[in-house]
Amino acid sequence: MSDKHYKSPNLIKRKKKVLHLKIWGLLILFILILAGFVYLSNSDSVKISDIYINDTTFVNKGDIEKIAREEFDKKTLIFLGNDNVVFLPKRNITERVKNLNSAIKNVSVKISSLHAISVNVEEYNPVALWCNDTDCYYLNENGLVFNKASSDYDQNLTKFNDFLKGDPMGQVYTNAETFKKLTILVSLVAKVPMKVISLDTEDGLTFNLHTDVGTRLLYEANNNPEDVASNLNTVLEKDAINRAQLNNIDYIDLRFGNKVYYKIR
Repeated sequence: MSDKHYKSPNLIKRKKKVLHLKIWGLLILFILILAGFVYLSNSDSVKISDIYINDTTFVNKGDIEKIAREEFDKKTLIFLGNDNVVFLPKRNITERVKNLNSAIKNVSVKISSLHAISVNVEEYNPVALWCNDTDCYYLNENGLVFNKASSDYDQNLTKFNDFLKGDPMGQVYTNAETFKKLTILVSLVAKVPMKVISLDTEDGLTFNLHTDVGTRLLYEANNNPEDVASNLNTVLEKDAINRAQLNNIDYIDLRFGNKVYYKIR
């Protein structure tokens, strides 16, 4: 028989023994590494003790810390501790904090040191109010109702009235594009100067803007706010409507391009 294809029983046994030793060696190495991870993840030397949270207006910082602590108490793979910088459950903390309050725009969780993390919460800024007969709520830049307004809210914020039904929290006053047009128009009208103190709509397309001089401005959602403000200013500059007589004007209709109509009280 050719030596080329012949392997003695002893050689086969030795190779099997070496293979078994390698397998056992790798298994022991894996167990040692895993034991090291378990020890390290549960060691006081790497545990997170401090949680830094930036100042917030609408969200309770205690609720944010509670979420982080609850995630620390959980385990990864049953026995690996989460309260350390190695297995820090950033995603879970981020998602839970973001769902905590509709006033939250963004959340980031970062490692500050071996024993501390920082949770940064970015909240929406109120750009307007929505009010009913009893309460007012803040609207963000997209027209989303995100938080109940405090009793000392900024009186300079424009009030958006009516249109929304039921509990307003989480609703949008109009689509984001229309709402942005309205806020742009409000700021442009203030340069006339004429302050829009509130507005309302029945269909989300035609809006009544109520000003501090008592004159209503009629605006159509598909119109360009810059053009509308320019047309209003042109009418006033040409003295078609004397600025001093604005309080005698019921409304100025700005829905038809360069053709501006108005009605005397």
